[in-house]
Amino acid sequence: MRTSFLLAVLFVGTTATFQPAPGLPAGITYPWLRLKPSASATVAARFPVPAGCQRVKVAAGSWGEWLR
Repeated sequence: MRTSFLLAVLFVGTTATFQPAPGLPAGITYPWLRLKPSASATVAARFPVPAGCQRVKVAAGSWGEWLR
């Protein structure tokens, strides 16, 4: 009983003080939010490999392939 009461008080206390995050200030824009890549575009296709680097080969159907 005492535990339930304490949990209820904590829940009400934390939700009563919750404030939603403020929106962006006027005039603030993020350039990457304007870019709308197609849903079928893969991460590998959207981001080129940096100079001097190469992508690690992954097996077809693997989790690594899914991530790309």
